Amino acid sequence: MDFGTNKQKRDWNMNKKEKFALKYSYICNSNEKIKCPDSKWRKIKRANLNTKKFDFKSRTRNLLEVKSILEGMKIPFFLTHGALLGAYRNHDYIKYDDDIELDIFDEILLSNYDQLCEKLIKAGFVMRGRKIEHKGKKGEKFNLYRDREKISVRGVYLDPTYENNKYRLTNIFQYLRKFHNNPDTIKFKDTIFQTPGPIEDFLIYCYGENWRVPVLHTKKEKKKGWKRGVRRPGR
Repeated sequence: MDFGTNKQKRDWNMNKKEKFALKYSYICNSNEKIKCPDSKWRKIKRANLNTKKFDFKSRTRNLLEVKSILEGMKIPFFLTHGALLGAYRNHDYIKYDDDIELDIFDEILLSNYDQLCEKLIKAGFVMRGRKIEHKGKKGEKFNLYRDREKISVRGVYLDPTYENNKYRLTNIFQYLRKFHNNPDTIKFKDTIFQTPGPIEDFLIYCYGENWRVPVLHTKKEKKKGWKRGVRRPGR
């Protein structure tokens, strides 16, 4: 088949990715019947999306496109956790980190949710999430997959009934609100990203005083480190 120009080739490839994304995405608050249940999705993910050899060029391309989509919709977001740690400490990705983490205020995420889903899927991202209220926990969360790379997007929400409303929460983490109320910025991949701030204070909060020293915990050690306050993953 003659695909014509390079632009036509790229368009054809993206259309193919869009069809794949439409087929296997699960849009959390609108899919009454999941097109691709978790049991089937796990097989698709292993066959098409999981890899132990990361493609950091694709990861950067995905990050910049998601950034463009969010900014085009005027949705503020934060580069956070392992992606931020790598950007600040290593000036690059952490070589064994398997995703990029982005946080969005939950109230903003939910008010733009359907349109955002449409744009992300059209760009070829497989979008997999869960019910917005999952096991009694609030805060939307979904993962984006494209070109065998992953971006995790979490809605950070307020709960006035919890600890005098001094935290932004996810289903796992809690952050002092000051980190999001006084955002910082970082230049990463020749692009400016908003981050929780001040960056070093946030990294201490997440990873402890020794955040500058790379640490890779075992799965058992990671599990022991989970708590409602802060999960301290090894980085």
